[in-house]
Amino acid sequence: MILAHDVDTENVQFEDMDDLNVESPRSPDKQLIKPTVGMQFDTFDEAFNFYNSYTFKKGFSIRRDGIHTKGGVKVNQLFVCGKEDKKQYDKRRANSTFSRAQTRCECEAKMYVRLNDIGKVEVKSFIEEHAHKCITPRKAHMLRLHQSLSKVQVAQANFADAVGITPKAIVDFQSRQAGGREILGYINMDL
Repeated sequence: MILAHDVDTENVQFEDMDDLNVESPRSPDKQLIKPTVGMQFDTFDEAFNFYNSYTFKKGFSIRRDGIHTKGGVKVNQLFVCGKEDKKQYDKRRANSTFSRAQTRCECEAKMYVRLNDIGKVEVKSFIEEHAHKCITPRKAHMLRLHQSLSKVQVAQANFADAVGITPKAIVDFQSRQAGGREILGYINMDL
C-alpha cells in the first residue's frame, strides 16, 4: 500500500499536468521493431530498454547477464531470456520438505551488445528462438520485469489514498485512464 506520507503532496503543481508525457511504451499501436545485428544505440541502457520493449510485445522477459568491463568502462553485455539457465543442485536442500517449482528451461534467446570503435553500443548477435512457449502479449504485463509504477501513477495513488479511496478503486481508475490493465504497467499487488 502506498501511503500518503511517502510523497510530498503539498508542493505538487497541477497546471503543468497537460505537459506530462504519460504515453506508455506498451501501447498496442507501437510498431514492433525486431533487433538486428549491426543495430546501434547510444548507451547500454538504451539497448536494454529497446530489447525490453521488444520482449514485452513478444511475450517474454529478459535479464542482464555477462557484463564485461575494461578499465572501469563497460565494453559488452548480454541480455538473456528470463528462462535461460537452470537452477543448480544444492545438496544443502536435499532433505528439504518444500522445493520451489523449476521455472527455467535453458532458453537460448539472447541479444549480445558491444561497444564499437566509435563509442556506440552495437548488436553483435541476436538469437530469437525460445526453448519454451512465450505467453501472449496480452498477459506480458504480468511478468515481473514489465511491471513498473510511473511517478504520475504514484502521485495519483497517494492523493487517492489520502482521501480514503481503496487500492482496488485506484487500480481500476488508473487502468481505465491508461486504456486497459495490460497498458497500466503494474498489478494490484504492486500498489
